[in-house]
Amino acid sequence: MTRTPGRAAAYPSVDRMASKHFTAQSPEYEMMRDFWKIMQDFEEPEDTEAYWADLCEAVCAFIDKHDGVPLANYLLKAFVTCQEDRAKRPAAQG
Repeated sequence: MTRTPGRAAAYPSVDRMASKHFTAQSPEYEMMRDFWKIMQDFEEPEDTEAYWADLCEAVCAFIDKHDGVPLANYLLKAFVTCQEDRAKRPAAQG
């Protein structure tokens, strides 16, 4: 991996990043597993009230469960925004 001068100080080294391992019992690991499930369950946005109601319910449950993990809210905001954008696109642009 090549580093861009000036940016290297803003990010931890690849070696340090690779040394962090989450156990299956860690809050971060569980949060990522639950986030992955939401992504799978709601992968293709639908233009139905049921889809959006179910997604909102899943998001609320996820936030309640993972309130102590700062990354949780950011992941969900990004996912929901992406789904909203995808739902607004004409089918041909998919």
